[in-house]
Amino acid sequence: MNTENPVVAQYLLQNAIWWTESSGLDGFRVDTFPYVSREFWARWHAGLRKIYPRLTTIGEVFHPDASVTSFFARGQRQYDGIDTGVGTLFDYPLYFALRDVLLNGAPAGRITDVLRHDGLYTRPDQLVTFLGNHDVARFASAKGSSAAKLKMAFALTLTLRGIPQFYYGDEIGMPGGGDPDNRRDFPGGWREDTKNTFSATGADTRAAGSLLYVQTLLHLRHEHLALNSGRLWHLFSDENSYVFLRETEEERLMVIFHNSTQPRELRFTLADTPAQKAARVSRLFGEASTELSGKEVHIRAPAESVSIFSLD
Repeated sequence: MNTENPVVAQYLLQNAIWWTESSGLDGFRVDTFPYVSREFWARWHAGLRKIYPRLTTIGEVFHPDASVTSFFARGQRQYDGIDTGVGTLFDYPLYFALRDVLLNGAPAGRITDVLRHDGLYTRPDQLVTFLGNHDVARFASAKGSSAAKLKMAFALTLTLRGIPQFYYGDEIGMPGGGDPDNRRDFPGGWREDTKNTFSATGADTRAAGSLLYVQTLLHLRHEHLALNSGRLWHLFSDENSYVFLRETEEERLMVIFHNSTQPRELRFTLADTPAQKAARVSRLFGEASTELSGKEVHIRAPAESVSIFSLD
């Protein structure tokens, strides 16, 4: 559609208002956001928010570089002086990094490289993080995937900054190649279905294990505000491991990600970090073990694992 035509632009705004009013929706997923002019998006968002000031919009900018995706973010007036007004964006740079690390053996530092660009956004904590969607092969069917790697993908998505989004079926390790194979029916929910994964007895062992893992992490995220909206601090990263801190005024949680097929031991100092006054560490999730000696932390991380500890 020719969004430069004022009649078309007015129609699209009125259509969005109709859908919002008729359905009571909370927000729009705005597909292929860069394909439409920034001027149109600025006026469209302004028109919507005159009526629905709390309406959310999420823009899709399918690109691995944060310097590109952030160009379209809200609060960014670029060379044209226009703020698109979009509520937030899908964090495609982090998506590409997570898949590259977990599926292709890229260094864990790829993740920190993306996070170092958070200053390009006004609200990086509101970026929508994800490990798959309807446009790509499912994580469980991607080359290099495994049950352990799928769990690590969920754990990172639920402990790093951002607002997590999960694609239906990924929580049970649902397979699927490229479009349309990645859009298979979810197994269950209808009387005619021979398999019902909604039932505790209907899921196979792998699906049930994956679902329980995700449910446990979701409960932790709900119970601990630091995982939900706490500040993120880097503590350690190298080829195979990344350790970071999520912090609020009330709590500090340390997340240990280890991507190697072999267990390892890590030692590093907490000096000059928000965790430097920690006197006690207690495990909340996972199989790793830790010890504090002064300002040094000693970690024993199992192979292909994510663990969460509380620092007091």
